[in-house]
Amino acid sequence: MMRNKSLFFLLFGILLLIGIGYFTYSALTSEEMMSEADIKTMLEGRYNGSVLSLEVNEESTGLSYDAELHSAQGAYLIEVDAHKGEVLSLEKISAETEFQEKQVDVELTKEEITEIVEARLTDEAEILDIQLNEGGSGSMFYSVAVNHSGNRGTFEIDATSKEVLTYTEDQVEQLTQQQASEIALNEHSGVIDDITLEQQDGRLVYEIEVESDETGVDADIIIDAYSGEVISVVLDN
Repeated sequence: MMRNKSLFFLLFGILLLIGIGYFTYSALTSEEMMSEADIKTMLEGRYNGSVLSLEVNEESTGLSYDAELHSAQGAYLIEVDAHKGEVLSLEKISAETEFQEKQVDVELTKEEITEIVEARLTDEAEILDIQLNEGGSGSMFYSVAVNHSGNRGTFEIDATSKEVLTYTEDQVEQLTQQQASEIALNEHSGVIDDITLEQQDGRLVYEIEVESDETGVDADIIIDAYSGEVISVVLDN
């Protein structure tokens, strides 16, 4: 009788430890997981589409989210790491909602794209914009707008092979000193004391000094020589 009681308490203790371990693991896992809302926001922002469904997928390698996303380029199934938010795989769904046989890895980082671009240009480049697009054959490619040495252009980079498909220079007219001065004076009233055209971090800019006798506050203004964007304004009392 005593032996049966001892065996009972032993089994009970083992089951209790297993239960505590399971619930502890579940609690820790749930705390570390990204929320469905965060995953949805991340995917819709990155791929410019709408997430129609999102489910948790538990595999031996860990937890992930399976998302169905629709965009202007088509419908996709995307697997995302539930903890890190990394895209693990992306498959395009055909019009008949069947999977394409080819699965592509489209998760290139900005650093990887910058390396590819600068290897082609052989100098430092500023990445202005990155868009993921679909080619005519269903293949995925990145459209990358860049600024380098005062020139602007667009790269098309294969998302799977990382090969540069095309590069075209944008035909954009440079602002005149008069146009740049008008932008600067709209930003800070006064008179132009000095204006110079120079390279700054691979970007062609106007550096303009504006003096204001009325307020006694001068300003150094940096303006993109092509877009007219005001990059910085430094006030000097």
